[in-house]
Amino acid sequence: MTKGVGLNQPTTRITQHKNKIRLPFCRVRNDIANYYVAEVKKTNMELVVDEALTEPIDQTAMWLTGRTKEELETGLAQRPDRKLEDKKLEITDDEKIWLCIMGVCGNGKTTLLKAISEYLKQIHTFNDGKFIHLAPFSFKYVTAVELAEMYLEDRKTYMGIRNTKLLLIDDLGKEPAEILDYGNKFKPMEDMLQYRYNERLGTIFTTNMNRTQATAYYGKRIGDRMLECCKYVVFEGKSFRGRLAQTEILFQ
Repeated sequence: MTKGVGLNQPTTRITQHKNKIRLPFCRVRNDIANYYVAEVKKTNMELVVDEALTEPIDQTAMWLTGRTKEELETGLAQRPDRKLEDKKLEITDDEKIWLCIMGVCGNGKTTLLKAISEYLKQIHTFNDGKFIHLAPFSFKYVTAVELAEMYLEDRKTYMGIRNTKLLLIDDLGKEPAEILDYGNKFKPMEDMLQYRYNERLGTIFTTNMNRTQATAYYGKRIGDRMLECCKYVVFEGKSFRGRLAQTEILFQ
């Protein structure tokens, strides 16, 4: 338990496993769902809740907590104090270091990434603003376009972001695959992904591209890295933009 915790502050002790959050799966899923609803409300739109939305949130929470379906079915995922050595588990997609959230434009990928970012901020910071290591790793939300611009305009910041323990990149593929600077060609995102692959750093990114398109855009080497390192979460639904529905609670 963290010393000096107030009545309205979280008390669960969380340890780190490959940049994962050691909290019960259901708590993380519900919290992210609530942040997702809050992000949608910022747009003054109603939210369509169906399996096309709930399944990606479930899968994301499983990756963030490192829980497997086997654990969830046996109830082990509800024990935040459980140590990994208590049970030998097979390597699953939830143990992979990258999470790729993919689907068509406008169906909630960016909203989910922002919800994850807001959730991580919350478990890093108490209500009084004091920093606490409830998620014991650095994280950063940035768009792919911003990263490409940083590569040319602010290389120091770019290099710092490159070493972030958990990096959230929005709209992979929206940035130019190759940029020119005084006649020299650079590939910022290829550089970023290759570095993070070499260092085994956790990365979550959204993209409108499928696996074949990503390989064609970034080249076979990065395509192979993504196939090896990624858990793929696919938004199957159509675009939520312009669709109206009524919802009060996403998960119960």
